Amino acid sequence: EPLKVRASFYHSHLLGTEMYQTLYREGDGCLMDLASQPIWHFDDQATFPLDSKNLTIAPGDVVQSTCVYNSMSRNEATEMGISTYQEMCFANLLTEHSAKGVNLREVRA
Repeated sequence: EPLKVRASFYHSHLLGTEMYQTLYREGDGCLMDLASQPIWHFDDQATFPLDSKNLTIAPGDVVQSTCVYNSMSRNEATEMGISTYQEMCFANLLTEHSAKGVNLREVRA
């Protein structure tokens, strides 16, 4: 069953400058943008709503994420890691999943 796409969220550290995410639907060859951010700032990490696009992800679809970094100001290699001075790249999608047959009153943390 296809998943409804609600929003996208990107995360990188200080060197991240651009974040892209696309959805390729193999059945019709359609390529859709998922709120890519050609100008991205560490201090402006927001969730980007996609409800108005009425998108779904179905089996066989391909999601591609691309993160662009600029380390020209550094003299040493930058390691991947959780520190703000290291780097990482997350490109997330918030999706809606069916809960058919699940009694939410019985679900416990």
